[in-house]
Amino acid sequence: MADVIGVALAGIFGLGFVFGMWVVLFRRELAPIERSRAVYGHAYEEILPRSRLKKVRNMQPVNDIETPENEEYIDDYEETQEEIDSGLRERTQWAKNNEDQLKEQVQVANIEGIEASEISNEAEDEFAERLAREGAKTGDVQISLIWNNYNDLDLHVVCPSGERIFFDNRNSKCGGELDVDMNVKPASRKPVENIYWPEGKAPRGTYKVYIHHYAKHNKGFRSNKDPTEFRLLVDMEGTKKEFKGEISNGEPLRLVAEFTLTEKEVPDSPPPNSKSLDIDDSLLDEFENNEDSDENLTDDIL
Repeated sequence: MADVIGVALAGIFGLGFVFGMWVVLFRRELAPIERSRAVYGHAYEEILPRSRLKKVRNMQPVNDIETPENEEYIDDYEETQEEIDSGLRERTQWAKNNEDQLKEQVQVANIEGIEASEISNEAEDEFAERLAREGAKTGDVQISLIWNNYNDLDLHVVCPSGERIFFDNRNSKCGGELDVDMNVKPASRKPVENIYWPEGKAPRGTYKVYIHHYAKHNKGFRSNKDPTEFRLLVDMEGTKKEFKGEISNGEPLRLVAEFTLTEKEVPDSPPPNSKSLDIDDSLLDEFENNEDSDENLTDDIL
């Protein structure tokens, strides 16, 4: 009888030990997510190490987990105006502090590692979709940038006069405007930026297009990897080209494209004061007859 009781007690203590270990090892992992859900209404999985995410996800209801199939959850996040204003102030101050360095980078940059090609219909549709989503404007010259993560890439364009259009000089004296600027804070995994010149406003001369990787943002349990791949669409009065490359945070301004708008050809026209004379054929005949008569008269006199 004593042996039976001893076995039973050992079994009870064994089960208690196993249960205690389960609480220590597994419930501890769930606790941060449960606290997050209690406060925010959903789980912020970024607070867990990557090595433990898979294990924890398997222990959660499917509807509560951010999965690759549920991308809209993250992209639906909207920045508050306070966050946007704070980010803009930080960038403006950064631009002022680094003005001389940026000017130097513009002078020494060369086009390296950039792939240029005619744009495909599929790629053009992707640009058009993002531009339409953000209400971007179009014109004689339009330069658009897209990439696929939360990082903040910035578009810089130097117009023929030498003026640089970017986030701290959105409306330029040369007529160009930066009308779409995204991911000051990590708002979208499918951002776009856009600079354009209205119809008839693009000056003749050489344009240079640069890209700068201003900030590497992390959001959710996804880590935005660098280098960041980007694509650039340049529309030069109806002639379109696509440029592809990659850039990492900490790199200097990257020269991506350079193009020249030549003077438009003006059709030949007559001098302003010249007039064409229409002479009646009958008058020409009469003039010729008079010349013949004069010649005959001269012969008779001789």
